[in-house]
Amino acid sequence: MLNGGHVIISRDPAPLDSPRALGVSASNLPRMLAIVAALAGSAAWVVFFRQGVVLSHYDAKAHLVVARRVFDNLTPGWQQIGAVWLPLPHLLDMLPVQVDLFYRTGLFASLVSVACLAITCYAAARLILRATSSSAGAVTSSVLLVFNPNLLYLHTTPMTEPLLLAATFLVVLWLVRRIPLIGSWLALFTLAAGIGAFVWQAWNRREGARVAA
Repeated sequence: MLNGGHVIISRDPAPLDSPRALGVSASNLPRMLAIVAALAGSAAWVVFFRQGVVLSHYDAKAHLVVARRVFDNLTPGWQQIGAVWLPLPHLLDMLPVQVDLFYRTGLFASLVSVACLAITCYAAARLILRATSSSAGAVTSSVLLVFNPNLLYLHTTPMTEPLLLAATFLVVLWLVRRIPLIGSWLALFTLAAGIGAFVWQAWNRREGARVAA
């Protein structure tokens, strides 16, 4: 606008719920939400572990058994990987579960699930911020994920669903971010990250393989 013959360039005020209006950068908010999700998942694991329900599902125990028997077996070898499941969860767990503490408690595998909850919240927040620039929407997405009792419990167990959710959200985020980066120097990095997310998804669960395809 003009003021006494001078041109003054003013920036439109940020929406009240935008990260800029709240004093939080768009890159920091998803990270903060991921940290909160990780803390909430860790606290939930402590509660569920004390109640003795972390390994109450048969599949939770079975994933630990499959991962351990790759080495601790009368006939050890790669043939022990997978069983009726795809191999990624067992590849992640097969070394840590050789330690009795991690095998009997499922601690390491549960930490992987808690990390997946943080990744899912991070990716969801990034997607919402990119689409709407609404910090309230980004926070709401994390609240809905973390305070869903079924999802929260699931993300404290050695199950495969947390890996599936995290990989799916990462693949969608990669697809959204990849389009504007075509032809830029970041394209190669994002391509490598996207391929990793696709492989993660396809090697985890069969429905994940279909989504990746």
